[in-house]
Amino acid sequence: MTVLRVLVWLALAPQGAEDIARWTAGEPPVEQNIRLVRSAPVDGDPRSEVHLAVHCLRTDSASNNGYIYFDVSRQWLRRHGHPPYRVELTVEYLDEGTDSLAVQYDAIGAGLEANFRETAWRKTGTGRWRAHTLELPDAEFSNAQQGQADFRLAAGMDGDERIAGVVLRV
Repeated sequence: MTVLRVLVWLALAPQGAEDIARWTAGEPPVEQNIRLVRSAPVDGDPRSEVHLAVHCLRTDSASNNGYIYFDVSRQWLRRHGHPPYRVELTVEYLDEGTDSLAVQYDAIGAGLEANFRETAWRKTGTGRWRAHTLELPDAEFSNAQQGQADFRLAAGMDGDERIAGVVLRV
């Protein structure tokens, strides 16, 4: 486990394991209240690999797979009330390039705009594994994306993205 992963986990641990949903790449991956959704051949069939000694998923734009999809456990969400949820998402990613890394999530409302509400941040090109936390306001997570997913990470203009893990807190 990298130092960054240990720091992310320690930052979240005081809340208690039942209070988070997390997915971490590995052999096998850790799926706690969240699971990876492969929506191939549509656009979400990421490649598993090890990069800079870290297990991760990589989008594969060459094969038209520019997204990584995730589904959040209904049972876990119900323990935290009803939609809209105020969700905090932490993404562990490889900071390559200086484009934006986007999260598109299923929010309250109807239609494509609500099913793929987007929030993003700009990468800084350090070439290191980093973690970024952002808020997903008005999250509904009603399985409205491909493969009945609740949110997806989208590759930016600088090429493929590498993701080592995600953590959700309501």
